[in-house]
Amino acid sequence: MDSTPLFDIAAGTTKYVTLNVNVPRQLDEDNYWLRVRVLDKNTPALELTVPLAVEPSRNGLSLADVSFSPGLSVKAGRSLLTTVLLENFGKRDQNDVKVTVSVPELGASVVEYVDVDASPDKVDYEDVPEMFLAIPATAQPGDYEVKVTAEFDHYDSTSKSFTLHVLPSDLFPVPGVGPAPEAKVVLAVGPESQNVAAGKTATYAVALSNEGSASKAFSVEAVTGDWATAKVSDSLVVLDAGKSKVVYVDVTAAKDAAPGEHMVSLTVKSGDDVLATETLTATVLGTPAGPAGVGLRNGLEIALIILVVLLVIIGLIIGFSRMKKDNGEGQTYY
Repeated sequence: MDSTPLFDIAAGTTKYVTLNVNVPRQLDEDNYWLRVRVLDKNTPALELTVPLAVEPSRNGLSLADVSFSPGLSVKAGRSLLTTVLLENFGKRDQNDVKVTVSVPELGASVVEYVDVDASPDKVDYEDVPEMFLAIPATAQPGDYEVKVTAEFDHYDSTSKSFTLHVLPSDLFPVPGVGPAPEAKVVLAVGPESQNVAAGKTATYAVALSNEGSASKAFSVEAVTGDWATAKVSDSLVVLDAGKSKVVYVDVTAAKDAAPGEHMVSLTVKSGDDVLATETLTATVLGTPAGPAGVGLRNGLEIALIILVVLLVIIGLIIGFSRMKKDNGEGQTYY
């Protein structure tokens, strides 16, 4: 329904006005009557009836409902759960409808595809699978536009926009915005000292435990001199309060590494803060182990035993020879 405000029109003149009537999407396909009434204070109302044939759209799709969990306020580093209900009020099925939830300013988006059938006698609805939109942990606190868009029939689309309020992250607190959660980490290394042959690798297991009051991101660094190279299996570890994780440090000695004891410096940080340090020890062996795992000392011992056995055998041979000779000299043959 639409109407105009009160206006004047001079005798013998023509005046045009525009009225807009919104036709409900749920209106059944049928013939209707559009009634136009003109009223003034001195004469009876004038009424004009216009026939109106209503038919559904060929392609009609809308976002019937959009909801967010836990709401439109979320911490950086967390996910925003979005639930979308699509409404097909057209005559045709809509296949492969692309539904996108995005925060353009943060470069974050998530996409789902769904089919929405059409029914000749009613409006059809279709739930889109739950969509988890990850908010970057480094996002600055503030308000951002969340845009929900459904693209269908190749060229058509419909969208709605909402305002998302991002709170500071627990993992990367923003300086000056609220107190930073206490960061505390406990290290356990086993074993701290290992032997390694030149050109070979020693692996140290390092257990990290978050003893702080909130989730934290920890960076793990291992530094050696030019005698070796070090590699950490997980250089960035995110732990909830009270949780632990084991990372591995591979230390590969150089082929020309000098024999003896060498040090590896292990550092755990939260942001720029150093939380814990540990010194690992690697002893580079002077002579690499043989293929059967026999060292030089063991080889010398085995060689000595073989030599003793040979001397015993030679002594026995000489002894038997002398006994035979002595027995032969004491006899006369004719």
